[in-house]
Order: sequence, then C-alpha cells, then structure tokens
Amino acid sequence: MTSKSTAEQFAHSLKELNLIVEGDNTKLPPVDDWHPTVSGEIDIRINREGMWFYQNEEMTRKAMVKLFSSILRLDSDQKYYLVSPVEKMRITVDVVPFAIVDFRVVTLEGKQAIIFKTNIEEDLVLKDPQQFVVDKNDKEEPIPLITVRKNLKGLLNRNVFYQLADIAELHEVEGVEYLGVWSCDQFYPIDLASST
Repeated sequence: MTSKSTAEQFAHSLKELNLIVEGDNTKLPPVDDWHPTVSGEIDIRINREGMWFYQNEEMTRKAMVKLFSSILRLDSDQKYYLVSPVEKMRITVDVVPFAIVDFRVVTLEGKQAIIFKTNIEEDLVLKDPQQFVVDKNDKEEPIPLITVRKNLKGLLNRNVFYQLADIAELHEVEGVEYLGVWSCDQFYPIDLASST
C-alpha cells in the first residue's frame, strides 16, 4: 500500500538532486545510467490521454508532471518506472506514457518537416524512419504512435490523427500504394491506399 506522501517524498528527493526541468533547460536526467537498488511501486497512473493520476486524483501541477515524465523509464520487463539514482518506483501506464496534442508543418533546411507537440509541451521533429508507426487494435482501429524518446512513445490524439490524415498524400512503397505524410525527406505511411 502506497502512503499518501510517497509521491511528494519521491519528488522532494528529486528536487534536492536538482533534476527539475525548468525554463529553456531541455537536458534530461541520465535515467539509463542509474541502477538503484531500492525498488517498489507507487500509485501513479497515466491514462490513454496522457493525464497523470496519483491515488485516482489528477495531478494538475504541470511542473510535477513534467518532472516525473523526465525520469520515466521503460525497462526490459516492459514495465514503466520513475527512476532516481537511489530508487525506482513502478507506475501504471494504460497505453503509452505521452499524448501527442498538436502538430505543425514547417520548412527545415528547405524541406517539409512535421513537428509534434506532446502533452508536456515538448516539441519533436518527425525525422527518423522508425519514429512513427500506425498499429491497429483488435477492432482494426488505428493506434498512431510516435517515439518521443528512446523507447517511450506518444499516442496521437484522435483529432491530431485526423488532421494529419487531412494533409496525407498517396505514395508507393515497394510496389504498394500508401496514404501518408512527408517529413524531413522521409515518407511515413498512415494506411494502405486501398483501405481509404
């Protein structure tokens, strides 16, 4: 059973380590280099929309959510942990830890680029071939995912996905025609052209 103050104690220990991400400082803590000996679990849940809850109450302080998201790690056991140098605490994630809430199309080095915005107000440029994928659930509904950092993914909100589909165009990949989008000279399929 998690005590009422566990989240605050964990956050306080991180604050003492000066790991809060503030202002223009975009450097993330080196969570992959930390191998704490103390582990447990904390009653924190991230829902499908990327909203964080502590003991079933929404965490409304953006600074706290941003702090926690900066020390989030997905380990080889496919479980999500909040990690500090001295401890790691398992949390619950319904789908993936981030939500993609918006995007914009810009020109970078003379080429079209798509920049997505996460629910914690981070921007990420779509530029790597494996960065964006559209999976399907058992009802054949699209699950559009983008890699936010390392193996942590973000789920495109439904309205963002529809807006992305609005700018999609047809392109042939290995003899198969897809509907998709271009970013940084890469084509990202959204769906087979024949199923649209």
